[in-house]
Amino acid sequence: MLIILYLFSLAICYDDPIHTSIIYGDSDQGYYYVNIFVGEHKQKQSLILDTASSITTFPCVDCKSCGTHIDSFYNYKNSQTHKQVKCDQIIGEKQCDKCLNNRCSFQISYAEGSRLAGYFLQDWLIMGDEFENLNQSDEIVKLEQVLSVIGCTTLETNLFFTQKANGIMGLSPKTNTEFSFPNYIDDLYEKEKGKEFQKMFSICIGRKDGYMTIGQYDFNRHQNNSQYYKVKYNHETDVYKINVNSIKIDNKIIADHNLINLGQGAFIDSGSTLAYGSPKLSEKLTQQFNCQNENCPDLQYLEGLNCYQYIPEKHENFSNFASYFPTYQFELDNNFTFNWKPINYLILAVNTSDRYCFPLAVIPGASRMILGQVWMRNWDIGFNKQTQEILFVENNCSNYKVNHQFTEEDIILLEQQSLKKNNGRRVYKDLNLKEKYNTFSETLYAFVMIVLIIFLYYLFSFLLKLKKKYGKYQTIQEISSQE
Repeated sequence: MLIILYLFSLAICYDDPIHTSIIYGDSDQGYYYVNIFVGEHKQKQSLILDTASSITTFPCVDCKSCGTHIDSFYNYKNSQTHKQVKCDQIIGEKQCDKCLNNRCSFQISYAEGSRLAGYFLQDWLIMGDEFENLNQSDEIVKLEQVLSVIGCTTLETNLFFTQKANGIMGLSPKTNTEFSFPNYIDDLYEKEKGKEFQKMFSICIGRKDGYMTIGQYDFNRHQNNSQYYKVKYNHETDVYKINVNSIKIDNKIIADHNLINLGQGAFIDSGSTLAYGSPKLSEKLTQQFNCQNENCPDLQYLEGLNCYQYIPEKHENFSNFASYFPTYQFELDNNFTFNWKPINYLILAVNTSDRYCFPLAVIPGASRMILGQVWMRNWDIGFNKQTQEILFVENNCSNYKVNHQFTEEDIILLEQQSLKKNNGRRVYKDLNLKEKYNTFSETLYAFVMIVLIIFLYYLFSFLLKLKKKYGKYQTIQEISSQE
């Protein structure tokens, strides 16, 4: 009976289709990342979230040309659960089509000049800081981990070599296709489907940090009466390409459909720090970035961006300063207007602590518009690969504000203070997520309570028997005294 009750309590605790993880990073650092744990001893790897890449990879111990990163390189030799991906092996919808030294290998080049190379393995993955201190044998770890394909990086160049994060988590729409192996999201879906789990993930980033959910939205994170919107993405491309009908300011068109969707069109890329556009599009949008207040400082040009100095004594507070600048209205399909607000898009200029800039740069090469991290700020953006839709809900994504109800001014102050510190990993122990790492303690509590109830039941029964027995002795004594 006790075992049945315990297993029932486990089922209740674990029947949760939402996987929520902390996102670390900011635009000063240039990227946002999550922690994932790999293999038999749960070796930690910090991975940049990249919706425009299809590979999940990080350095292995045999890398001879990799930089110094936050976490130690993955040592597959210490994980008896790892497997080599063999030449011509089929996993999901993808067959290995490139081999080097009898290992399924890869080589990828990125637009800004970085390059990655290595080979593929399989090992157990689990995402979320709550699992760091749990043992591989713990029940919740067994339930949550999945066997997944990972890239073992043996060569890094440029930004990948110098970045703090270990590797990259590819989240493009082309994973688990003939072009790319399944990723962590795909593998979780195969394991969890049949419940409420969808082949979906959402990214919610603030000025600092944020959170990521897998399976569906974490609705407990959203404000009451939140408005939800969805648009289709073009499933024929290897990026999340969306249709932008126009860009307006105060309902006046400043960029039309043809200009925005020129060439490769517009797509969402969580791996890009800034937003990018063709020369003509960038010029039109940047021309509208004008300070409109009597307390406006002088326009400055820093690192190719238009910037203004924020002076607290003169501008009262950052929110007030941000109100001097325009909101860009992105008119998407289904009559949805994505408001790109200055409180979200203003970024600090490099090597400054008070110059805030419009984060749109000219992109070289083929015409396209890249909607990077600064475009995504404080929107919980869901990528549903089942329905081929992008979902939007405006939300407060910063973990600082989520937990402590800090004001925007507090965040700006922390942002400025962090410039003088190492932009390494930040660890928060008091996050108010819908955390599944509480599940283990809750399960233990349920188990103890069941044991206590059973103990009290037997104790009470024993005391009743004693009372009856004691009462009988009294009766005999009374009879003896009467005699």
